[in-house]
Amino acid sequence: MIEPAELFAKITGQLEDLHGIAVEGQRANLSPDENCAYADQISNGLQNIGEAVRILRLENGSNS
Repeated sequence: MIEPAELFAKITGQLEDLHGIAVEGQRANLSPDENCAYADQISNGLQNIGEAVRILRLENGSNS
């Protein structure tokens, strides 16, 4: 079992990583393929964060 503080820190780190991806994805000279790659990275990252939040809630007995 992961400690809630550790899991929250993991979620926060993932959000920081996604911020960096979002900044990179806003460059004006990106190709359509690069735009799709950044969008995919953000989508995957959000899914990972959602899973971590779900685990955090389960381990703390919250259903909301």
